[in-house]
Amino acid sequence: MARLLAPQEATSTEVSFHQQDYQELIAAGDILLREPSANFVLLHMPIPHPGGIYNRHTGSFAVSHPTYIDNLALCDVYLAHVRHELEENGTWNNSALVIMGDHSWRVHMGWGKSREWTEEERIASDNVTFDDRPAYIVKLPGQTTPAHIDEPFESIRTRELFDKLLTGQIETPEQLSAWAMRRP
Repeated sequence: MARLLAPQEATSTEVSFHQQDYQELIAAGDILLREPSANFVLLHMPIPHPGGIYNRHTGSFAVSHPTYIDNLALCDVYLAHVRHELEENGTWNNSALVIMGDHSWRVHMGWGKSREWTEEERIASDNVTFDDRPAYIVKLPGQTTPAHIDEPFESIRTRELFDKLLTGQIETPEQLSAWAMRRP
């Protein structure tokens, strides 16, 4: 396992390895996503920290000058791909999706002082302001309108959430909200 590198230390070989991992994981995930009888699929896409591996302006993988924001755009590209695969096999409407980041944007760890840090990243990070909230998004079966829960949620409860979703104990945004706001 490679050590985490500051953006200026990442080599083109390491970037290429991340790109290859992404492509191999997409291919493996697609096999599962295309299987309509699968009732539980857990996909992990290790989109890396800065530096970037993707160029959102060209829509292609890049070795030089992509940014963390480009990597976030790659997450969006992958989520659109997942939705397309589920729509193609007719399971999008009855699928639950749980999308989560393993941590928030760690701008306080020196990324904001990196030589490769861009003005766009400074603005997007609210002038290198640390926000400790990682992304956590839930799409329920049959859900067509968004709902927002603006309360802290401990991601360690994800296993319990999976259990509730798989057993049909959470089926509506209201049930999800009530469960999420309940403190263990």
